[in-house]
Amino acid sequence: MSQQTFSRIGVIGAGAWGTALANVAARAGADVVLWTRDPGHADEMARTCENQKRLPGVRLQDNVRPTADPRDLAHMDAVLLVTPAQTVRTMAQMFAPVLRVEAPIAICAKGVERGTLLFSAARFCSWPTCWSKWRPIMPLLPCRAPVSRMTWPPACRPPSQ
Repeated sequence: MSQQTFSRIGVIGAGAWGTALANVAARAGADVVLWTRDPGHADEMARTCENQKRLPGVRLQDNVRPTADPRDLAHMDAVLLVTPAQTVRTMAQMFAPVLRVEAPIAICAKGVERGTLLFSAARFCSWPTCWSKWRPIMPLLPCRAPVSRMTWPPACRPPSQ
């Protein structure tokens, strides 16, 4: 089995977790674009080489480029979606027209979505046996290249129909 490598990685979300993952990808040799919604925050990170707002004291790797322009992620080989769980839907809708169809997207959100109390995986369910209360938004994402198959733990399997 051949291993796929990603030389250009986009990270959507410049909080502490997103910044840490951007640095890890950069240390692994990838060129990383770190997106934040605030242009001032992107400029500050570029100027100081640090995310002083969310991860003070940790230097950004030289191959991490902060930005506030979603189009800067258009040519990424893979994307990490690292926003709060309650913003995953909005970010998916915002970035869907921009990202490459071939680019896998790893959802790195933690927690549950407010209102629905669904985990990120549940919201992106694309199996025909999904519970009817789930509102799949997979069609909003351009990703058609799964990196791995997600399986349900036995205790969390949807009921048989």
